[in-house]
Amino acid sequence: IKFDQQLDTLWTTYFGGTDFDDLEFIRELPNGNLLLAGTTSSNDGDVWYGHTYSAQEIWMVEVTTQGQIVKGKTFGGGNGSMIQDLDIGPDGMIYMAGMTNAADYDFTHPSFGFLNADVWFAKYDTAFNKQWIRVLSGNDEENMAQLKWLNPNKLAISYLTLSTNSEMLGSQALGEIDNMFHIVDSNGVDLVKKRFGTSRWDNQIKRQCDTANHLVYLCGFVDTAENDLVYMTSMNYLPQNRMDNMYVYKLDSSGNIHYVKAYGPINQGWTQDDCTLWDALFFKNHIYIIGEMRVWSWDVEQNISLGLEFVWIGKIDSNCNLVASYTVNGRGSEYPFSLFVNDNKIGCIVESVDSNNNLKCANNNYVYIMMTLDESPLGFSHTDKTSFGAKIYPNPAKNEIQIELADKWALGSTKIQVYEVNGNRIYKGTIKGNHYRINTETWPPGMYYVEKMKGSQKVIQKVIKL
Repeated sequence: IKFDQQLDTLWTTYFGGTDFDDLEFIRELPNGNLLLAGTTSSNDGDVWYGHTYSAQEIWMVEVTTQGQIVKGKTFGGGNGSMIQDLDIGPDGMIYMAGMTNAADYDFTHPSFGFLNADVWFAKYDTAFNKQWIRVLSGNDEENMAQLKWLNPNKLAISYLTLSTNSEMLGSQALGEIDNMFHIVDSNGVDLVKKRFGTSRWDNQIKRQCDTANHLVYLCGFVDTAENDLVYMTSMNYLPQNRMDNMYVYKLDSSGNIHYVKAYGPINQGWTQDDCTLWDALFFKNHIYIIGEMRVWSWDVEQNISLGLEFVWIGKIDSNCNLVASYTVNGRGSEYPFSLFVNDNKIGCIVESVDSNNNLKCANNNYVYIMMTLDESPLGFSHTDKTSFGAKIYPNPAKNEIQIELADKWALGSTKIQVYEVNGNRIYKGTIKGNHYRINTETWPPGMYYVEKMKGSQKVIQKVIKL
């Protein structure tokens, strides 16, 4: 489907064969045409299938900007493969990454056994001729392979590993799943190779790059903070109730970690507490992360429908600090798909499932929503003083914030404290009456937590300092 800047459909076309075909990536080629890449189990129709075996393979198609097919190609092995990332290099070549269970044909390599998933990286020219394929073999599973050019000489690649053999730097293994990071040249030769993580499952989902400054951001989710991960919301405020939070690593082109922090909710003791990162995007010197939530608290605003899935978007600065966020709120369940940039604004695609049938598309009770957001504070501000105990304004603030207490909070005195996102307290005071002012001129720009306490009651609200 091709959309214009107003997100209206210009044309729709279909490609594939008689079996399962999945489109994963669309990239512009040097000649202005589009490269479509994904996986296929078909061997007919639009699928150029030149092998004697039948399995899920990598499928490439070149089309014009009007959707006409120019050429295509498949490659893979006899036991099924996936493509997980694609980038057009500064040399105009096609670089791809993925996972394979095969050890034959295009993915021939020494393997540790049947159905032992390994990651692969490949270089093809624009005529779809193979230049090289490199398969990295571990004695357990590797997955989530990603790549991006930092400069004409350095290609950043990353993936997850459960393996402990020497090729996976097993002597440096830290947890059940670790992050692997390489810098390679245009021939796939290692220049840098690092392994890092926590003692738990470091679920790396997305890698983004700041190519102007040769920096890499690795994004995922994990339920503990240790080793290189120095800050995590759920452990910083309530470590006994830790749960998955979404993390962001900032690395330089030598693989050195500059910052790494994780954000999300605190476990509320519900039967299903979810915090799963789905996508990340580098835009205007910030990392935007989007994930699926089922619980709200701290970094995550309250959802209208408690206990149902919803979508949360966070905006992270270059020091890995959370500076803004937004909850996509609905009466049913919402699920994230991806982030994108349209008309110089950040946007997202969300699936909304309305169990009450308030939203319908034909005979279905779900719709796909494309939306763009303001950059900061991503549209959120808590102004309901009945629900939150106080109205805080202006939000965002420059020189001061004013706090207007609800009636039940205005009786007697209310303790107030303000914290930075790293847990450092920067203000402490007592409110008597229903109105209070705090000077914010000396506060650095960013996000802050305003905590109000009266007896056993405690309410926390967020405020942005511009």
